[in-house]
Formats: sequence, structure tokens, C-alpha cells
Amino acid sequence: MLHGEGTMEYLVLIPYKGENATNKEGDFTWTKHIKVGRESAMELFPNVEGIDVAGNELFFVSKRLQEMTILDLDTNKYRTTSTVRGLFDGKPDQIQRITRGEGLLYFTEEGGVDAGVHARDSDGNFYT
Repeated sequence: MLHGEGTMEYLVLIPYKGENATNKEGDFTWTKHIKVGRESAMELFPNVEGIDVAGNELFFVSKRLQEMTILDLDTNKYRTTSTVRGLFDGKPDQIQRITRGEGLLYFTEEGGVDAGVHARDSDGNFYT
């Protein structure tokens, strides 16, 4: 939350178009128009929880889609991956880098058969 002067802007994901394109990767931008931001969020990253940043990458998770979105803040590109792997069968919740030097992003699981804490490394491998 901003305290004092500042500009409120909203994230807009712009999926690549084309024959083999999916909405799992593309470009992103920021808008001052809340309606445009809400429309993008409802379609491509609804029910966001948790946020973390490491270097030039910003991470957040969508509970409804069970996905993690990674924004490259230098190139304005994004990619989205599923969080449903191995024992992780619930909805992703909060995310946090606990130890900055180890390269693991931890996230909690809500619901599922056996909710727990899971991690993802910089190569995209998930750990339970």
C-alpha cells in the first residue's frame, strides 16, 4: 500500500497471439485504468495471493487457476506455470523467499489431500 504521493497502476498481461500461442506467456504493461486491469486479472490471473521479487523477476500465484506467474521486470515479458505437481494438489497461497541466497521460492498450499509447504527453484523444479 502506498503511503503519501504516488501513482496507482494495474497489471495487464498481453498473451502472445498466433497458431501455437497460449495465454501462458507474453508481454505485460501497466495501466492507470482500473477497469482494464480488472479485466486482465479476471481472465488471466484471478484470485492472486502472495508476491515476491528476486532480482529482475516478480512472482505471484493465482489460487483459482493454480498457477504461478513470473514477470521479468527488465523485458516486460511474463510466463505462467502450473503449481499442480507431485503432492501439491491444493490451491497455492502465500509465497516467500525465506533465504535469499539459496534460490528457492517457498509457497504454502490451501486445501488438497495433505496441505503443506512446497518450493520451486530457479530452473522451475518443484519440491515437496
